[in-house]
Amino acid sequence: MNKITPIILAGGSGKRLWPASSKICPKQFCNIQDSDLTLFQETILRYSPDKNNIYQKPIVITNSVYKNFVDEQLLEINQTADSIIFEPVSKNTAASTLVGALHLFKKDEGQMALVVPSDQYFEDSDYVNTVFSNSALNHNHQSITIFGINITRPSTSYGYIISSNRSNEEPLLVDKFIEKPNQDEAKVLSRSEHSMWNCGIFLFKPKNLLEKYKTLSPELTSSVEMSYRNANVDDKKIYLDNDSWSSCKNISIDYEILQRLDDIRVVPLKTNWSDLGTWDSIWSTFEKEGNFTDKNSYAYNCDGSLMRNYLNTKLIAIGLKNTVIVQTDKLTLAIDRGLTSKIDKILDKIPINITDQSASQRHFRPWGYYENLKEEDGFKVKTLHISPKSRISLQFNNERSEHWTVLKGEANIEVDGKHLTLKEGNSIDIPKKSLHRIHNNQDYVLEILEVQKGSYLEEDDIVRVEDDYDRIKNK
Repeated sequence: MNKITPIILAGGSGKRLWPASSKICPKQFCNIQDSDLTLFQETILRYSPDKNNIYQKPIVITNSVYKNFVDEQLLEINQTADSIIFEPVSKNTAASTLVGALHLFKKDEGQMALVVPSDQYFEDSDYVNTVFSNSALNHNHQSITIFGINITRPSTSYGYIISSNRSNEEPLLVDKFIEKPNQDEAKVLSRSEHSMWNCGIFLFKPKNLLEKYKTLSPELTSSVEMSYRNANVDDKKIYLDNDSWSSCKNISIDYEILQRLDDIRVVPLKTNWSDLGTWDSIWSTFEKEGNFTDKNSYAYNCDGSLMRNYLNTKLIAIGLKNTVIVQTDKLTLAIDRGLTSKIDKILDKIPINITDQSASQRHFRPWGYYENLKEEDGFKVKTLHISPKSRISLQFNNERSEHWTVLKGEANIEVDGKHLTLKEGNSIDIPKKSLHRIHNNQDYVLEILEVQKGSYLEEDDIVRVEDDYDRIKNK
């Protein structure tokens, strides 16, 4: 059997997991459930050829604004991708899947492809990998195999797959798809032996899928092919052409392709699964004795509650029922657990100066990320983590001075036209209005302790003069 190439979709926004997940730092790149790894990193390792020889290195598809997230997080777990495809704008899974299939077809048309989201949880990864391997061995190359999850409760948050039979022979023929039902419909579906949740994972031969796209969606196919053909390629990184990509239809592959076919097969996955889409799903997946708490939280006489604390302080909850509390360096959210699926809609009613705060300890930027350690009136302490071969913008601050100490690595510093190199333990003062930049020429992350002092310490005090990431036009 040819090995399977995972096509990992890593471009979602995860709005319902705010404030941990936001447009600036979506959930797949966050540590949501108090793990040492982000959801993206767990996905990469689940399908890694280093751990399971049924796989080739993955193709990762993400938005271009998340380039540094992908680079940084692959580096942290010592993994590499076969290719990384960067979308100029999000166009949903129909376009993303097609460009992944097209790229794999150009590389090796005989490979099997497995499309997987980057933000899901499986209790038993070894089991699901065995199912995927067996499904590839028995795959009908003229069809598409999707994977369903055995239903454990009525849910209005998932799509459903209805199989035409429930015999012992697999894969089963799909009778129909049902998008997120209402509560009464979900109760009926949860009792049916023909129903499964749709987890958005499917297996196919690229040649076969491309033929279906050309038949069912010729305009989308033309736009994607043009964008791919005109892409800017830098080693293993493919930057799709914006003009062609922008004309792509914004639609899921379920609506555009899968639900219009009559030969889709489904294989059940009999293990605990979650799309980790809401704080309620985090609670239901990881709760112990009725509550979910992380290492910095403690619950006393609570029931049905979740406490997620991104600070090194302690969060203590007493007597809470069905409550979610998420504490970050910028804000604290307290919400009834039953409302967490509506957070994205609730945010529309909250002032933007509150909701646009990046809530994670890690505040990602194109050059890497920074972490806030302490903030009081007049000063702020943070660490800068600058990715290999990256640099911050050439900039100055009107309201604050800065003091930099190199914690790890070697920093090339520019201050008012002068260039110097700082090694570990060296430090430098950056006065107000001084034009400055940090450049990391190394092959590993540069870490700097930054102490800011001044009357105004927000990020909009940065005035960029030169920038590698086209951010000056937004000032």
